[in-house]
Amino acid sequence: MRSPELYHRIDQGSQEIEPTLKTQVWFFGQGRKIEEVCQQIVALREHPIARKKLEQTDEILHDLYPQDFKEGLSPIILKGTQEERRKYQQPILFFNDITCFDIFREQHPDINIVGFAGYSFGTVTAAYESGAIKDQENALRFVVERTRIAAETNGQKPGKLKALAVNHADQRLMEMQEEFGTEISIKTSNRFTVIGGTIEAVDLTAQEAENLGIKTYDIPDNDAAYHTSRMKEAVPRLRAILKAIQMQNPHSSIITNNAKTVKNAGQVQRELATHIADTSDWQRTAHSIIANRDTEQLIEVGNPTGILSGHLQRDLQDQDPTIKRGDLKKNLIKVVIGATALGIGAYIGLRAIRSRE
Repeated sequence: MRSPELYHRIDQGSQEIEPTLKTQVWFFGQGRKIEEVCQQIVALREHPIARKKLEQTDEILHDLYPQDFKEGLSPIILKGTQEERRKYQQPILFFNDITCFDIFREQHPDINIVGFAGYSFGTVTAAYESGAIKDQENALRFVVERTRIAAETNGQKPGKLKALAVNHADQRLMEMQEEFGTEISIKTSNRFTVIGGTIEAVDLTAQEAENLGIKTYDIPDNDAAYHTSRMKEAVPRLRAILKAIQMQNPHSSIITNNAKTVKNAGQVQRELATHIADTSDWQRTAHSIIANRDTEQLIEVGNPTGILSGHLQRDLQDQDPTIKRGDLKKNLIKVVIGATALGIGAYIGLRAIRSRE
């Protein structure tokens, strides 16, 4: 088999990741089609790093939860039903993203990482990769327990999420929220907002939005009303679980979903307990990272299409129409395994817009 190599596919020309630039790493959360993620992992298994990482994950999960993971995570990824994969989507997503990051780091061992951030569930991955969660065993324990707690909380108060192509401050959205009792879950970008609430309330809001000409989108494999008050009962249970998780100060800072910078174990622990019920202002987080002149390069890991990077592109162009598409190009990161090129993330260089400041 051909030795794996990393290359960057872009629309025109060529641009390389520069290891010496100050780099912020982002991890996406839920909202991906879990079937597609499993397909990606199956293909990535041909890479020695992914194969070893999956063996480690199987062993850890079997030892921690022999009833749930008799043979580990592999059987669920390789031949599990859609229901099984949805049930364990958080461990699957976590495995995918840390594996993609390991592959990326193998090719760029000297990359100058100055911070991490995670969109929704991606905050857990950011906490692990920053070193705040001590090791993979502790991280997997927290991910599995978070999955259980979220499912049980949602079972008591069933809810869902929906994405609307509208700004969170749009008067029409505020009026619909008041009428139907939904909440803003995630302020994703200038053009997209995720709402949450009871299944009925979300459906009524989405129907009214469509009547007003606002496009709506299902959140793939959504299993709860994350980042709303409906998840508050999960917070004390997560706090209790985190007391048993070995934490330490991160080696790089973490930017939370509300643009706060956390730099020690206690702060990370508090964030992991509460962020599941807090409104996520990802737009503010992304813009605060851009505003920090110490950030020269953004790397988004785990999502092959670079969704967060795409939102950022459009947001910055909305704010400053003089920014050209070529000034803020999203570059896809792919790993070549045999004859197949697999997406493992995206990156954006900020030099062009920095030179305009």
